[in-house]
Amino acid sequence: MFPTGRKNSGDTRSKSSLHWVKQCIERCLNNHSRCHRTFKRIMPTRVLDVGLNDGKIIKLSDSILRDDRYVCLSHCWGNSRALLTTKENLQLHRDGIHFDMFPRTFQDAITFCRSLGVRYIWIDSLCIIQNDALDWERESGIMASIYENSYVTVSATHSPNSHTGCFSSRPFFSSTDSSNGQRHHIYARPQIVHPNNTVWKFHTLPLMNRGWVYQERILSPRVIHFGHQELAWECREVADCECSEFSERLHVQLKELIYTTKKPDHQAVSSAWRRAVQEYTILDLTLPSDRLPALSGLAQAVLRLNPSDEYLAGLWRHSLSIDLLWFVSPQGNTTPMRPSGYAPSWSWVSVSCPVKFVDIFEGDREWELIESYFQLVDARCTSIGTNTTGEVASGQLVVSGTTVPVSIEWNTTARGSTVHIRGIPFTYVDHSDLEIDSRSNFFRVDLRKEDFQKLLQDVENKIYCLRVSRCKTVFGEREYGLALRCIDLDHQVYERIGLMAEMRMFSSSVDYKDATDVWGSSPCAFAIPNAQRTITII
Repeated sequence: MFPTGRKNSGDTRSKSSLHWVKQCIERCLNNHSRCHRTFKRIMPTRVLDVGLNDGKIIKLSDSILRDDRYVCLSHCWGNSRALLTTKENLQLHRDGIHFDMFPRTFQDAITFCRSLGVRYIWIDSLCIIQNDALDWERESGIMASIYENSYVTVSATHSPNSHTGCFSSRPFFSSTDSSNGQRHHIYARPQIVHPNNTVWKFHTLPLMNRGWVYQERILSPRVIHFGHQELAWECREVADCECSEFSERLHVQLKELIYTTKKPDHQAVSSAWRRAVQEYTILDLTLPSDRLPALSGLAQAVLRLNPSDEYLAGLWRHSLSIDLLWFVSPQGNTTPMRPSGYAPSWSWVSVSCPVKFVDIFEGDREWELIESYFQLVDARCTSIGTNTTGEVASGQLVVSGTTVPVSIEWNTTARGSTVHIRGIPFTYVDHSDLEIDSRSNFFRVDLRKEDFQKLLQDVENKIYCLRVSRCKTVFGEREYGLALRCIDLDHQVYERIGLMAEMRMFSSSVDYKDATDVWGSSPCAFAIPNAQRTITII
């Protein structure tokens, strides 16, 4: 039995594909309340004026009006250099760029924009002055508005670079069957790859692997994906495609919370943000320094839901007791790396590999924060420029809490390494491929194992654990702490090197309210009397 779907032309340039898209747009504009939700309408500083006919001269314009419609292009730059606007050629681009000078992906996007009856298109490489740091910073600071206020976003989903193009076609195989006396036409095609959530990494659609595209896809009210042989549609309420097999919208929870007409549940927003970060960190960025800027627009949209909160280099002040509980989760050939200078050590941005959060990892429906053990005295990040959700120069947390000295003793077996902290064993984890019992104690380091062992060999390095929180999991209560390296004992300055967790079991026969009585008198690795101190984590 072969799967069946709607027959399409197999040619994304065809009139039938354009007609299908126009129907999707019409239904969305007429029926979808979330897709109409707009906020402060900040227009792009510049757009390309493509006109409404087949004119050959395209001008970079800075005179778009507040109510003008425009299309955004989401695309892979690739290894080949795209057409760029720089300080040197800015006036030339204002005077006009000949259509033949654009790479094929840009040409196809302009052609499609005109076919929708839209005069303006926004393309990042041309509408942001690429060698002007101030312009780039200003435009990245309004990225949420640029995508949220677009008419549609054209996504060159199958194209690995700006020269491959948006349009594509693959012929169908057809046959005629008259075996039962009736004439039947049978059409067949290869299975179509769709931009689903579950296959982000190593996706055969190159654009789906790119980190910058993540927020573009969430923020845009309507996205048209140009695949290998069909178009796919994604808006804030519906996902569809020409063959009818695509129906999974990207990260529904966060998108619905951002664009709901109801009062948002801040706890749900916090959890959805951490889940989004997990998905985002799997994706590729050419520059490690882009890790915050490429999520800046989405952070702005989340901040709009709770203006009293404060964004701290990828974490949030109001949910810091949970947001700090991340750990590295390398995938494929990636290894935990901490490039210097991109973010404070307590932020997931400081590592250049995928990360996970304990509440999502351990099943957020069963997970609950019971108690936070530290007090936040001060939190501050110094931004590079004026965009407070963009790249940071530095950041620090000043906290008051129990800080326990850690004496690490190695015990390596065939099942892995164990470290003992105050006589209590912790499974040492430096790679996500290592299977560990969810009920065991663990010590997950942010560094490669060889780097961590070198750190321990230096007698000047003193390791401590800051007691962070106690949480309920499906197995029982777990204590979490941040593993820290002291870098200035006199001034009590530390940096994060990992996450530690001690499992506190309780019997399923005991009512949860009384669970602490079962093990309350047993020692906790992170709890030492009179170990309260105020420290700075950088």
